[in-house]
Amino acid sequence: MNRGEIKQAVRDEMQLDPGLISDAERNRFINYWLDDVASWGLLEKSITLPVLAGNNPITLPNNLIHLAEVIYEGRDLVPTSMRVSGEGNPVAYALEGRQLHLLPLPSVAGEVRLLYSYRPEHLTSDVDIPEVPNDWMLLGVLYTVFRAHKKNGNTAASREYQQEYEMKKGEKVREMLQHYNSRVRVMSDSSQPLNWIDRLRL
Repeated sequence: MNRGEIKQAVRDEMQLDPGLISDAERNRFINYWLDDVASWGLLEKSITLPVLAGNNPITLPNNLIHLAEVIYEGRDLVPTSMRVSGEGNPVAYALEGRQLHLLPLPSVAGEVRLLYSYRPEHLTSDVDIPEVPNDWMLLGVLYTVFRAHKKNGNTAASREYQQEYEMKKGEKVREMLQHYNSRVRVMSDSSQPLNWIDRLRL
């Protein structure tokens, strides 16, 4: 569903005089819903970026909330606050603001994959589609109807839709948590936790 279709579903659900809630208010409530979704911190995406040899920091995406994994050429890198000189095969990374530095500096060009939780972008047009799973669109309808009823002073209806929204939101959160708990991730060998530091010092 795009923003226009969500708004039409809201109008169909409320069956009220459209003049009671302006189009601008519906747009604002939909973006408030996306802010609420972002606060869960559960949506993840991955991107693959080219890496040049030498000191070329990677600019992190603007919508990033939390960086979950950094994988360079198939190797799962570990976070560190250490800064080292020299070049080689990266085994760790350091964050500096919105810049990511591979450590040691890559001696040859390669690729890095970032897995991160993200904040869905606000919608600015009726053809924009929320960056959420398709089966979450009903949540956007419920949230917008709840906020519209609250704005109109319809306390009972607002509370009813808010409760339904929170219930279905809880279901989605549990589904996502189950997915994360069952997902098998390739992790670095933790049996010798200092090995990567030793390699950085070479």
